Amino acid sequence: MSNEDEFFAEMHPQIAQVIGIAVMQLLVEKLLQQAKLENRQEVVTTSIPVDVLFRQLEDDRSVMLAAKNLTLECDAGQLVIEADAGLLSQALGNLLDNAIDFTPRGGHISLRAREQDAHTVFTVCDNGAGIPD
Repeated sequence: MSNEDEFFAEMHPQIAQVIGIAVMQLLVEKLLQQAKLENRQEVVTTSIPVDVLFRQLEDDRSVMLAAKNLTLECDAGQLVIEADAGLLSQALGNLLDNAIDFTPRGGHISLRAREQDAHTVFTVCDNGAGIPD
């Protein structure tokens, strides 16, 4: 067994514990965010630089991405949209979480935004197996 293999074998329980804590923390944060969003009286829109939103989504999931050795490619250009930041972040975050869950180790995920016919189109693509027919 190489020194690297020995190192990872010794670190495996600690890494699993850190990942488990991160997953639980993310779950609690999602539940609190969901409760907060459900109790709102109205949707409030603001100008959102999409590249900043994408960076935040990536930062929030950096532990999970690293744990599965996934690469995330984000492309929003200089797009700025009017939307409810919390709702948009939650929707895109859910899609990104699904991509992380179902993309194999070492896989690739892309998160993109573009304008089309006076609308903004968001896409989340991955190289996972997809949903069976």
